[in-house]
Amino acid sequence: MVETNKRIEYLRDFVTDERNALFDRLIEERTGYIAVVLEELYQPRNCSAILRSCDCLGVQHVHIIEDEHRFKDDAEISMKAGEWLTLHRYPSSTGGITRAAKVLKEQGYRVVAATPHAREVMIDDLDLDRGKVAFLLGTELTGLSREAIALADEHVKVPIYGFMESYNVSVCAALLMYSAVQRLRRSGIAWRLGERERQEVLLAWYKHSIKAFDQIMKRFEEPPPPGTGLSPGLSLGSRLDDLEKACRLQGGPTAEAAGHVGPGCEVPPPEIRLLTRPLNQVSSPRDL
Repeated sequence: MVETNKRIEYLRDFVTDERNALFDRLIEERTGYIAVVLEELYQPRNCSAILRSCDCLGVQHVHIIEDEHRFKDDAEISMKAGEWLTLHRYPSSTGGITRAAKVLKEQGYRVVAATPHAREVMIDDLDLDRGKVAFLLGTELTGLSREAIALADEHVKVPIYGFMESYNVSVCAALLMYSAVQRLRRSGIAWRLGERERQEVLLAWYKHSIKAFDQIMKRFEEPPPPGTGLSPGLSLGSRLDDLEKACRLQGGPTAEAAGHVGPGCEVPPPEIRLLTRPLNQVSSPRDL
């Protein structure tokens, strides 16, 4: 398999310069230091609002527990924010919260439950220097399960100054993330994504941006036919310069007359024409 960074460099040709610049800027704002864990949320408006807040605040990882209730995203509310996030789902089985907590703790996270508790601290007082934080929030009606509370390493709450005893779960999630992210960005903590994770996230972003992603990747990773002289790891004609090189391998009428590429390029042999057939319908890689 070709390295992820080579795939990304190749895919940059299939989106606009503006989209590439946007990805380059936003990947620098993403963090894996803060994560969110959602236990049994079932109201689409809350699910969607939390995803949107995660994207706005640069929180990349969302863990979703679905033992009894399916997590439903309303795209009109979330604006499809989930496409830019890494969603870890624990569906349709018992013990989802146990499995999620185990995964997170193995990754170095402290599981911090948002619930009134004797050992709670206010969100602005949560010590971020002690390591990564996964905020744990519970279902709309009953909050976190006893099992979830027991699995938490710490407990935190957002201050309330009114008659109500709790915030809406999506509001609580946004307030928790906002406080932590703002303090992280002012700190000396290395909060940005590591290089490997950056590459994985960028690849997922390009996948959501390119309609023919799977087809392009298949061509990109196929080895070139023997004797073509094409570079390994490059698509056989997915890039126009490779297609021109392939065309010059065999004599014949020009590709311009045959409906392939520009003047002076000869028709490629049959095996290369087969692999480059989708390009007959486009004028450049950006049209795919």
